[in-house]
Amino acid sequence: MHAAIWIIAAVGLFVAAVSAPIWLGRVSPNRLYGFRTPRLVADERAWYPANKIMGRNLVAAGIVMAVAALALGAMTPAGVEPGIVGVLSVVLVPLLVAMGHGTYAASAIVAELDGIAPPQTSALDKKKKAAAATQHSSQRHS
Repeated sequence: MHAAIWIIAAVGLFVAAVSAPIWLGRVSPNRLYGFRTPRLVADERAWYPANKIMGRNLVAAGIVMAVAALALGAMTPAGVEPGIVGVLSVVLVPLLVAMGHGTYAASAIVAELDGIAPPQTSALDKKKKAAAATQHSSQRHS
């Protein structure tokens, strides 16, 4: 396998390893490590949920990078350089998706805390509310 494949796989595992403590909430607000914006660093209520999401996303992205790099290496014939498009997609796509979603989630968290947006409800909460409404409706018609 080409050396670049091993390097990308190692970088992916490194991204996952340094993102895990953020995901697990073990990193307090600071200016060096974590998903840092002035608003997130200033408010722990925003820091921890935003970093939990971004950390989870980056752990997943790092694992995807490592697995995809190894898969790309396994599919590349011996003696052939891996294509730049393949290498860039293995690196950039997982990271861009992870950071894009994390940024979106952080902005929603901050908007909710600032009273600009309604409270976020999880999909599970929505299902419970829908089931309760259906049950209530069927009891009224009985």
